[in-house]
Amino acid sequence: MKRGLGLAVILGCLLGASDVPAADIIIESRAEGKNNQWYKELAGNWVDSQVPPQTAKSSAIDLTPQGTCGSRKFAFVDPTGANRRNEAAAVSFSPVFTEAGRYYVYTTWPRAANAAPVYYTIKHAGGETTKSVQQDGWGSVSGIANANKWVLLGDFEFKAGEGQGVVLSVDQTVQPLDTKNFGQVYADAVRFTTTPLPETAIWIPGSPGTSLAAPTPSAPPLTAAVGTPSLPGLSPSAPVQLSWVDDIARGQQLASQTGRKIFVFFAAPESATSRYYDEQVFTDPVVSSILATNFVLVRFDFQRNTDMAYRLGVFRAGTINVYNSAGQPLQQFTDRLTASELAAKLRAL
Repeated sequence: MKRGLGLAVILGCLLGASDVPAADIIIESRAEGKNNQWYKELAGNWVDSQVPPQTAKSSAIDLTPQGTCGSRKFAFVDPTGANRRNEAAAVSFSPVFTEAGRYYVYTTWPRAANAAPVYYTIKHAGGETTKSVQQDGWGSVSGIANANKWVLLGDFEFKAGEGQGVVLSVDQTVQPLDTKNFGQVYADAVRFTTTPLPETAIWIPGSPGTSLAAPTPSAPPLTAAVGTPSLPGLSPSAPVQLSWVDDIARGQQLASQTGRKIFVFFAAPESATSRYYDEQVFTDPVVSSILATNFVLVRFDFQRNTDMAYRLGVFRAGTINVYNSAGQPLQQFTDRLTASELAAKLRAL
């Protein structure tokens, strides 16, 4: 069963430098990048992207630096909607594996990426697996850009030798996610590693076998909460004023002192889901009573701390993570819940 990383483990690793995993292969699309000999363009009119460096090249960890190396892109429509390029485009990232084994496969794109659907077909020992991905560099879908991070496509068995890897492709159905900017898909880099990246990585839902999955219910017994829960059949008539802390380390310290669970809300003003919880759920008398009685409340600024959010298995604002007083994950809520639904789920923890 997939397990999320414990909060205590995450906090303990924040100041440490990440090591490049063993058997790590990074392929970049430009000649000045890493292992470019394993990159090939199969179809479409791909062109260089280099200026400005901050939007033309991903800044994901271990890549050749922006300004030193650019990337390759396929531009299919301009912001006016004119000059539409109705053709398929594809590239491949195909390394020579020196030994057989299970590899975690990642990809990345820069800020100016603006396209969906983008297909990544992983050719591995067991056949082929295709993922449909949004290159949302401007954050037009959720309000949070997904550029400049290693995006996990999954982990797969590969044989030693050639003929395997990743094919990135788009067809005539590709559309810009942000119509104010150029519609363009980026072939920047792909990474193969025998060890999952410990940080700054995004998990694509449905990817098998990753240890970076979101928190799931955990087996250890829960610490008894401080305070008295509302009695069955009795509901408060007015919302309770909630007290939040904005530092996760402080929240865990308070939880360890009181025995309460930790309720972390990943907030962002631009997120409709985040505003929904603030305006319609946390103001509910029953929900606010449960939260005030049984939890240490942490309000996490998603936009200012995206790297930390990714380490905690959170990839969009409005998500809720719940931990026990020791910082071990109990549950994650990514769907938009009603007040009664959230109250029921919190009571069940």
